Amino acid sequence: MQTFTGKYFYDTAEPQQAGLSFASNKLQIGLKDEHGNPRNVFWFWEKIVVDKMIGGDVVLSYAGYPAQRLEIVSSDFAAEVDKRRKVIGKPERSNKAVTALVSMVGVFIMLLIALYFWIVPWLAGRAAMAVPVSYEKHWAIMRISNWWDNTPCCRTKRSWRTISLNN
Repeated sequence: MQTFTGKYFYDTAEPQQAGLSFASNKLQIGLKDEHGNPRNVFWFWEKIVVDKMIGGDVVLSYAGYPAQRLEIVSSDFAAEVDKRRKVIGKPERSNKAVTALVSMVGVFIMLLIALYFWIVPWLAGRAAMAVPVSYEKHWAIMRISNWWDNTPCCRTKRSWRTISLNN
């Protein structure tokens, strides 16, 4: 396993010398704590952001809290980072179009829900206010009469029809 060296910046603390090595799905950063004891920090490829990669000059940051940054000057490290990001991690701009599409679909679905729960009932109320009561009575009487005529018991015995439709 090849080891690289670089500068590790943690939040606002002083930069530290770090030993960097590649694991299967993460970048292992070897540091020393304030007492000189070895400490390892792991960065997973899904959260690593390439801030700058020009030639052998590489600046990486980690998308998480606290703010962390690595500066490495090595063309071999740059080539390995590029290779690992293509295989394991996400390319720099691959998910922006997908994120925009998903957010537009989400907004569209929310608008449909708003339409269903607020706008359709409002329009139905407006339409109900536009229909005169006399038409509603006439329509109801015709509907009941039509139903009564098509009921099997009423078709055979018309004398049972004693409902008053003029109330």
